[in-house]
Amino acid sequence: MRFLCEFETKDLPVSYRIIFVSLIKDILKKEDEILYRKLFIYGDDKKNKATKSYTFAVLLKNPKIDDERIQFEGNVRWFFSSPDPKILINVYNGLKRLNTFSYREEKLDLKKITLLPQKVIGDETVVFKTLSPIHIKDKSGKPLSIRDENFSRELNYISDISLKNYRGYGIKKPLRFEPVNMKKVVVKERISGFDKGEFLYIEAWKGVFKLSGALEDLRDLYELGVGFRRNQGFGMIEVI
Repeated sequence: MRFLCEFETKDLPVSYRIIFVSLIKDILKKEDEILYRKLFIYGDDKKNKATKSYTFAVLLKNPKIDDERIQFEGNVRWFFSSPDPKILINVYNGLKRLNTFSYREEKLDLKKITLLPQKVIGDETVVFKTLSPIHIKDKSGKPLSIRDENFSRELNYISDISLKNYRGYGIKKPLRFEPVNMKKVVVKERISGFDKGEFLYIEAWKGVFKLSGALEDLRDLYELGVGFRRNQGFGMIEVI
């Protein structure tokens, strides 16, 4: 299940993804605090670092960077996806009650929210395109190229964890990733929100690829997203 929101704002900071991370957390805390604590709090008020069963993507038309701000045409298009109906319904209902969301100096005015039709996956090999770039890294934290021999192994590793956290069991059989037309991108994020400080540069990949695997796995990953940092605006995919 997925939906699309359109927000109006003048521009966005380069590290805009944190705004939408904050938006999701703020809505869930208001709509269902038990669910919020389950997703984000571990034990004695510690941050829960486990993967969450959702992903999102932000699409900007004709973006241009100007002094750490991004100028673009039209509205901000924000896609949200989750196979968990409880998460999706709470976020959707919270957005329906929202007119404006503010994060520090940033302000988003909600103009439209639309439920999107679900694409049918009926084959064990599917052609996808990225809505937000896919980030894969190894155990040491090194980002991996799609041409790296370990890319597939680590893709299977994080997919297994994501599926296990969502449904209680991991991949049914190994996934096979085949790039069709992929391009490397480097996403620039501030380590601590928008405060002055060092940036984190995240290497990722966007474009078209084929993914083969068990039918149930592909259907769930379509809604969960693929790779690391899915809950921070990476790895959302669409069926072509």
